[in-house]
Amino acid sequence: MKKSFLPLPFLFLSVFLPVLLLFPAWTGAVPAEQTQTEILTLEQALKLAFASHPDLAGGEAALRSAAGSVAQERAGTRPSLSASASHTSWERENSQSASLKVQQLLSDGGKTSAAVRAAQRSEDAAASDLESLRNALAYEVRTAYYELVRARQELQVALEMVSLYEKHLDKAKALLAAGASPKSDVTAAEVDLSQSRLDLAAARAAAAQAAAALENAMGVRSNGAAPEYAVEEPPLPNGQTLSLEEAVQKALAAHPDLRAKAFRVAEAEETLRLSRKGLAPSLSAYGGYSWSSGGTSDSEWEAGLTLSVPLADGGLTAANITVAEAKLDAVRAEEERLRQTVLLEVRKAWLAIGEAEEKLKTATVVVRQAKENLDLAEGRYQVGVGSALEVSDAAASYSDARKSLVQARCDRLSAEAALLKAMGVSGVAAIESTNAARPK
Repeated sequence: MKKSFLPLPFLFLSVFLPVLLLFPAWTGAVPAEQTQTEILTLEQALKLAFASHPDLAGGEAALRSAAGSVAQERAGTRPSLSASASHTSWERENSQSASLKVQQLLSDGGKTSAAVRAAQRSEDAAASDLESLRNALAYEVRTAYYELVRARQELQVALEMVSLYEKHLDKAKALLAAGASPKSDVTAAEVDLSQSRLDLAAARAAAAQAAAALENAMGVRSNGAAPEYAVEEPPLPNGQTLSLEEAVQKALAAHPDLRAKAFRVAEAEETLRLSRKGLAPSLSAYGGYSWSSGGTSDSEWEAGLTLSVPLADGGLTAANITVAEAKLDAVRAEEERLRQTVLLEVRKAWLAIGEAEEKLKTATVVVRQAKENLDLAEGRYQVGVGSALEVSDAAASYSDARKSLVQARCDRLSAEAALLKAMGVSGVAAIESTNAARPK
């Protein structure tokens, strides 16, 4: 399998430069409530992770190593050339000699070709392992991105609740001054405001932690400071985009873990074939030229064939066959177990999307109802027929409802990401699926 890699200058200019321009500074966090002009999209986050994450660098190194192993095995099928020379001085006599020899393997009963095929399957498996790393990384970046969106939205909710409780406190003080409400209403409003400010501090910390988690998922270092960027909520998918049967078929056809395991099975099969050829004869041809000088000069050409026939190896071949058969059985069992695991993950992820859809619909209704209840409670309190406790309870319910809606939206996006991971969508496909979800 021939592999190609982009030159490093091109890779830097095409991937890193746009990202670096997006992030002019990586020190000092901008508060989430501050207006931000630069936006890190999910597509950009995925590209940055694919370009710089150390896990992928390790996978690429493993792939290069596997490609090198193929070249090592293929070397046995090519001719080898050797040369030697010597000079000897003894008393008054000097002598020189030189030789050049070429050797070519003609046949070894298929041992070298089996070893080459086994190495090729190992290289294919390493390539699939790299895709599996991309698949896992895409899921990690997606979920971290969605969590940051959720944390930023909950921070906005906390800011709005502080503003709401400040207005409620002002109303309570005005009613107290007018003799329309007791001092306890003002005290209760002050308690609610203090609690909302505590919630705001917690929301700020959670948003900063979510930003750091996304940075870690992308494999980006920022010297301990939170990166300066805004994020945008991706559009929510409209219901189930695939049937369960379609999702299962896509996973079975494209999941990198399954492909890697299939290549491991093929590698084990080639290793078994190689083991069975342990006593196969080998035939090679050689030719050369030698020259020497001393008392007399002499030179000669030579050519010939070498046939080697192993007669016994003390049971080594039989033992190698037993080991290879056992390893093949083991890797086939692992392949079946992996297939069952993938099918289970696809089913669970697909069902989770349905659950997330229902929660999202319910949460949307609850927010509308909680807002209506809060408006009624505030109106009743303003005209003196409601209580401060009623307003406080309604405000708390509205805050919880909005947070539940934010969480439900995040869960819906995360469920979609889990299905993509279960189906094995990775690499460029992960970015393409992100673009496809955008409104036209």
